[in-house]
Amino acid sequence: MGSMVQPDFSSVPRWMLELERAQGRLLRASQVLSGDLKPRRDMSFVATALERGFVGIYDAMDHRAPRLTGVQAALEAIAEAERQIAPDLDHPMLRLVADSLGFASRHLTEAHALLAALPEERGPTPAPDLVVSTDVPRLHRVDRPSLHPRILVEAPAPVYEVVPPDITRPKSFDELRDKVKALQATAAAKLAPKSEGTGTLPPPPPEAIDEHRPGFVPDVAPAISELDFVHGQVRECFEEVAMVGMQRAPLFGDPWRFAQILENRMLRAIDRIAGLGAAALMRLEPLVLDSPVKDPSRVFAVGMITGCFGGRDALAVAERIFLDFEVTDPSCRHELGAALKLVPHDLLPLTLRSWLADSDSRHRALAIDVLAYRGLVTEAELVQAAMDEDRLVSGVALPYLALARSKAIVDAIESDRARPLGEDDDLRGRWLAMILSGHRGTPQILAEAIDGPHGDAAAMLLALYGDEGDANRLLERCQAGPRPGLLHAVGWAGDGAAIEPLMAMLDHDDEEIAVAAAFALERLTGAHLIVETEVEVEDIVAPIPPDPDVGETPGPKLVRTVSDPRDLPPEPSTETVERPTTNRSAWQVWWQDKQRDYVRGRRYRHGKPYVPSLSLVELDEGRATLPERRALHWELVVRTGEVVRFDPHDFVVVQEASLAEWRRVAQRGGNPGRWHRPGR
Repeated sequence: MGSMVQPDFSSVPRWMLELERAQGRLLRASQVLSGDLKPRRDMSFVATALERGFVGIYDAMDHRAPRLTGVQAALEAIAEAERQIAPDLDHPMLRLVADSLGFASRHLTEAHALLAALPEERGPTPAPDLVVSTDVPRLHRVDRPSLHPRILVEAPAPVYEVVPPDITRPKSFDELRDKVKALQATAAAKLAPKSEGTGTLPPPPPEAIDEHRPGFVPDVAPAISELDFVHGQVRECFEEVAMVGMQRAPLFGDPWRFAQILENRMLRAIDRIAGLGAAALMRLEPLVLDSPVKDPSRVFAVGMITGCFGGRDALAVAERIFLDFEVTDPSCRHELGAALKLVPHDLLPLTLRSWLADSDSRHRALAIDVLAYRGLVTEAELVQAAMDEDRLVSGVALPYLALARSKAIVDAIESDRARPLGEDDDLRGRWLAMILSGHRGTPQILAEAIDGPHGDAAAMLLALYGDEGDANRLLERCQAGPRPGLLHAVGWAGDGAAIEPLMAMLDHDDEEIAVAAAFALERLTGAHLIVETEVEVEDIVAPIPPDPDVGETPGPKLVRTVSDPRDLPPEPSTETVERPTTNRSAWQVWWQDKQRDYVRGRRYRHGKPYVPSLSLVELDEGRATLPERRALHWELVVRTGEVVRFDPHDFVVVQEASLAEWRRVAQRGGNPGRWHRPGR
């Protein structure tokens, strides 16, 4: 069992790899320096030197200057930082900074030697003309200086020099008494509260004389500078990208192709930033870091934007913001991963493989997820990640290894099963890999997990993978102790024998269970007994959690407290959503007419005997949510035995291409109404 993945850097020039490692060490030094350092003296000169070091490294990596010149500038900057820090090496945190600087210097020295041995290359070339993005993002190249971090260091604690009062030795008791009184008066004056002044305000400035001239006098605001205009435009574009990142996934009832409208808005915003030039890119990092709220959507936005601009320094902006945000919100790695799965950056593999060697398992999980999603990972890297000592990493890698049809998947799954189970270990990645690879004993393992942690996920995977016996087992568990997750799994399993038990649960006292039973019936039968249900606005959008019910009478709404009683706003109108009816009588009328069309022991989907092409039709034409569409893809893999890359997170045009390939595959087999799985 390996603790770390050995990234494959075989396609990366050695000098580039050394520069990548140097900037990683420099980043670590800057993090320590800008942390809770409590220095004894001013460290701003060290921070400035590190910033120059970043500029030199990125100039060399991105060829904004002759590469040797950039490396030499970085070496000189690091040497200056080491000289500044040398007197304080007894400080434990500054010792860490010095160690990181030493490693960075060695990597830069190696890169300098490798570059010096290469033939002389041409100087930097101008960036090509910008081209608008269509349907998918385009990699923009903009002539600009290298982007570098703004390293802020803690100021040293102020030193106060206390000068004792000049007290001459008294020569008499009267002189001693006078000196004591003087000292007491001085001490009392220091302790006395400061005067608050007279309490009068200074006179207001004289108002400007409004000269009523004949004609129109427009009230024109003062002109803003060009830089302020750029900053305002960048903020608008940034907020647009952040909004689209939250809204791309279709909600219940929305056609998934409608997301292309939002995608085009996002691409237009990124193109606008490219058109604004270097000043716009230089504004991004301060814009995010200076925001009062560390919203994860901002991590997506900065990753999406910088991933569309050439240069290692652009990706480094997203990296630094992610490292800053994850201190308070570790889950923001999902937002960064969502962005990096979509961007066209040419240095993304190098950056991700650097994270793949990180000691932090969250960074390794992020790296292997994006590399495998983009098809950039090697089988050896996947195998090592699937056997990582941390299940956070192996749980991400195992499903990708199964989809790669690697022969190592069996050993990887068995190795994961042999490991002791930690309290917080999540087994959903292993379960998914088991159904995607057809692992031996999968139904029994999933059935045993239904009543444990993540039991609903186990039930859902069993519904996608299992046979008639497993469908009966799910139904029995549901009848013994119904819960929404189990009911959804019964609907996905699709046994005709489940229709009447599901109809009986429509009368359940718990409305959530009754609604889940109605949705399961709709998925199984396609009866389309749809009703419009009123939903309060507060139940749809609730940015602030409601106060807990502690038995007290709720107070009046804030809007009625602060509004003029003569002009109160109207009560908010209710919203309506469409969902299957929970009226059992309506279902019984339908069942009397359709009962003969359903046979116990056969599998149905939307009223038709199940074949894999039905999953494809729903994936293509249905109004399913993102998790449902992902489950439909897993079902296609399980029931056809084929793998065609697809993910509902992709841009719409990419999904269209994947679905076209699936159409050629999904028509090949399947016994209508049977739980057929091709042999592995």
